[in-house]
Amino acid sequence: TLGQGNYSGAITVDIDDALIDDFDITVNVVVACDYYLPEFATVSSGCWAIDLYNTPQAGSGTDNNSIGNMTYYACGADSTLHPLYSEALIVGWKLGSELYVYTDNSDDHMGDLLPASLPAYQRLNARMRALGEITVTDNTEPVQGTGYYQTEGYFCTPDSVVHGKAEYFIPFNQDTAVVIEKVMLWNESQVTLTDFLVGEGIDWDIEIDSNFDAGGFDPSRELIYQTGGGAQSSVYAGLAPQSGQDGAFGGAVLDNPAWIYPDTGYNIVDIYDTLTNLDGSYVIFSDSNTDLNSVFRFYEGTMNPGDTVTICKVKAVSLDGLTGLQELIDKGIAFMENYGICQFMGDCDGRCGDANNDQSVNVSDAVWTINYVFIGGAEPAPRLACGDANSDGAVNVSDAVWVINYVFIGGAAPGTCSPGSWDSNGGDCCPF
Repeated sequence: TLGQGNYSGAITVDIDDALIDDFDITVNVVVACDYYLPEFATVSSGCWAIDLYNTPQAGSGTDNNSIGNMTYYACGADSTLHPLYSEALIVGWKLGSELYVYTDNSDDHMGDLLPASLPAYQRLNARMRALGEITVTDNTEPVQGTGYYQTEGYFCTPDSVVHGKAEYFIPFNQDTAVVIEKVMLWNESQVTLTDFLVGEGIDWDIEIDSNFDAGGFDPSRELIYQTGGGAQSSVYAGLAPQSGQDGAFGGAVLDNPAWIYPDTGYNIVDIYDTLTNLDGSYVIFSDSNTDLNSVFRFYEGTMNPGDTVTICKVKAVSLDGLTGLQELIDKGIAFMENYGICQFMGDCDGRCGDANNDQSVNVSDAVWTINYVFIGGAEPAPRLACGDANSDGAVNVSDAVWVINYVFIGGAAPGTCSPGSWDSNGGDCCPF
């Protein structure tokens, strides 16, 4: 067993045929232990608070614990209400005949309930891995009640195939219990991922004893919600995506034991199948004697190397019934538009290395980049990132050299425009 560190070795291949030389395969290994950086931050706005993570999840799965739950109106009579138990993104894809699914959902239950029937590659680790500390930015404005708090964290799947950036936005307004989430995902590998699916699971705890939950759907907002009963019949909580994303968005409110705690354990493969079947459809389960959970399907398609997918949605909790929840969802969507939080770029409207946007990579792109860098010429188009031929997150003379090497001496092709790093600088280009 190797300790942490960098290791190098070789595998010698002995060829029986005397006419073919033996050869060595160099192997470089990086060994790192499983670790967690400072992974969550408590963000408060007016009379409510929520814990957000540097992976795409919120809530800890621990009732009445200061770590995790959305505490609504913590400074008033409703301080005992913790409507958000846990929520997390679900990401899955197929590689050949194998299916890979990852999520932080259900917190500590994940490791305990993986059924033995799952393949070994699925049982090893199903949780996202944080790649840095969570950052918190105070974007409040001088006028009270405007602006927002923002958190940001980078993460990847345990196999490092898919990387991502999770951002949460909390409007600074004491009467608006709204959470806006933006997640960007990109394929960091050199292989194409088929049936790439992005979803989410939410365990709302509207009612403390969870025995009065009911589900509902508002088609005009694509809003899927849950509500309580008894003493908390006016409490509604739900999620709606920003319009203009995958047209096959779907969701369901499901009987908790049927999908998250079945007899076989927490089977993430079953959840992937459930999300796949929610292709533009909605399933609402309502029963006064069971616990309910919500699941959502945002995107399904093919992810080529370097491709990116961005998902934006609004979560909200209201004490004023369905009308109050609808108003909060509308506020959240308007808030995103007002602050330009989720302005989507067009898909594949540029190529990495094609700085002058003439649909090919040649010496004229190197000249274009040199003019931009040294004499204030026009930026690479249609995105500045298109000039980043060596994928180092910047456009400089080294990109021109990269293109020249590629064109004249068979050097490496332009890369993937450093997906993720260009989000605030005009968006990413597509790979060469």
